[in-house]
Amino acid sequence: RAMLHRLRGYALIESDPASAGRCFEDSLEWSRSANARYETALTLLAKARLATTLGDPSADQLEAEAWTILDGLRVVSVPRPPLASLLKA
Repeated sequence: RAMLHRLRGYALIESDPASAGRCFEDSLEWSRSANARYETALTLLAKARLATTLGDPSADQLEAEAWTILDGLRVVSVPRPPLASLLKA
C-alpha cells in the first residue's frame, strides 16, 4: 500500500500538489507501520521532491533522512521518477 500511495502522489505532484502531499503522508504512515524501511526512504524522497517543487526548505532534511535509511540498507542509488518537469530538462 505504501508504494501505491507514493505512486499516486507522484502522478498528482504537478497537477495537484496538496493531494500529492496527502498521498505521500499515507504512504509514509503505511511504510512506517510495516517497518518497511526501503519504502519509507523512497517516500521521504518523494516528499523531498514535492517540497522542492513548492519551494519548501524542508526538502534537504527529508532527503538526508531518506539517505540515512538507504545508506543503512546499503542502497547506492534509486531511480528518479518520470515527472514531466524532469523530462523537459
